[in-house]
Amino acid sequence: MFMQLTDWKWHDVPCANKYNFVCKKCVKDCPTNSCPSTVKAPPAPREQQYEYALSKTMRRFNLAEKACVKWGGNLASFQNKEEEEKVGKLIPSTDKYPF
Repeated sequence: MFMQLTDWKWHDVPCANKYNFVCKKCVKDCPTNSCPSTVKAPPAPREQQYEYALSKTMRRFNLAEKACVKWGGNLASFQNKEEEEKVGKLIPSTDKYPF
């Protein structure tokens, strides 16, 4: 999935397509038993804090995930609308970098 900045909606796309991406890692009050990124986790407690990294390098899904793991996180997944909007404000408002 990726978010098109022109409509701020998520779109299904083939995993082979290349897109810019957002990484996310926990930096405060992180869970001690982490689940694989493909498992849906319950909403994070409000006291947990995350750090985000925006990539301007276009990559396929699997290579984007590898880059995020190398950084110490995973591809971003948002637990609620509030987090999605928070990260959305970090993304440059241009069609040049769809996320």
